[in-house]
Order: sequence, then C-alpha cells, then structure tokens
Amino acid sequence: MEGKINYLLQYHFSNLDDEELESHLYNHICVLQSGYLEKTIQNLISDYKTSTHCNSHDCKKI
Repeated sequence: MEGKINYLLQYHFSNLDDEELESHLYNHICVLQSGYLEKTIQNLISDYKTSTHCNSHDCKKI
C-alpha cells in the first residue's frame, strides 16, 4: 500500500487535460492515505497493548 501511495504522489497529474479526472485521482490518493494511516495506527496500538510496558502499568486499562 505504501508503495502504491508513493507512486501516485510522484505521478504528475497536472499533465492531464481533464481537471475533473485530476480531482478524482487526488481524492483517491487522500482516501488511500487515510486508510493507510488508520491501519498503521491500529497496528501500533495493538502492538502497544501487548507490550510489557503496557501490561506493567495502568495503561492496561485502555
């Protein structure tokens, strides 16, 4: 997913003659980034909840 997002960010949509299509493509990139961030944060929280630090403090109540 990260590679796909990076590829799309490096692509120059300004070469397109269709502003509506360009807008849809940028919107698609935003949706991909949002989903990627959401999944990454979920994974970080999940990893933290199983860490020894979390289990040895009041963090366990999360």
